[in-house]
Amino acid sequence: MNFILILLISINANAVSEKLLNCIVQVESGGVINVISKTGDYGLGQINKKAWPDIDHDRLLTDRAYSLGQTRAILSYYRSKLSKDSKDLNWVCSYNIGLTAYRQNKKRISCAQYNRKVFKCLNLK
Repeated sequence: MNFILILLISINANAVSEKLLNCIVQVESGGVINVISKTGDYGLGQINKKAWPDIDHDRLLTDRAYSLGQTRAILSYYRSKLSKDSKDLNWVCSYNIGLTAYRQNKKRISCAQYNRKVFKCLNLK
């Protein structure tokens, strides 16, 4: 995936709200920047090293603005692929399980659980 393309997509101010970005960060890392998961997920947005190899993963652990920016860019990319409706947030779990698994309707239970956590943070039901 061309990361420049992802960054260009993220320029759209309406792509991902600040509130959604903050809720994803809370669900993924609890707001702790220097976290590496057992599955190779890094930083505030727990960005997977294998899924996103072109990102500077060491920098995700130390640079808050970079970590948030990369998380927003990936969210914007997923949203651009899965939803044109700004009120539709069902695509959010694709950030957690990946685009292919989401499109193949795999992991429905984990998807529901993940969305529930994000929606609770957003004060949605």
